[in-house]
Amino acid sequence: MTQAGGIPSAQAEVAAFLAGLAGATPIETHISAIFVGRETAWKIKKAVALGFLDFSSLEARGHFCRRELEVNQPAAPGIYRDVVAVTRAPDGNLQQGGGGEVVEWVLRMAPIPTGDFLDRVAACGGLDDKLLDAMGDTVFAL
Repeated sequence: MTQAGGIPSAQAEVAAFLAGLAGATPIETHISAIFVGRETAWKIKKAVALGFLDFSSLEARGHFCRRELEVNQPAAPGIYRDVVAVTRAPDGNLQQGGGGEVVEWVLRMAPIPTGDFLDRVAACGGLDDKLLDAMGDTVFAL
């Protein structure tokens, strides 16, 4: 079940929390949502199960956030920072880190200009063979 915008309803509270941190609505793909703030961007894996991947469990989302960091940080250390837990504080509110119950895993990144997102690069005719080869290598490494 999803709410308007495509974020699964089970992640609506986390999405609202991250949107508040970022001061922005998310940029969404079919498997992720990225909340871009002025100094930080937060990326979550959507709680979805598709034929080619399964992010339906919190454990899987944490694993694939860490895997994305592992694969991409060497090539883009200025962008990929770390993976953090969103936890429930004793007062019931959500927080980054902390010792409470983990409710979501988030890939924390430097903000990326939205013009550098792949769909926008493609729309401007910027997908050349070198970029496509690099993307293929990255996907293969996963």
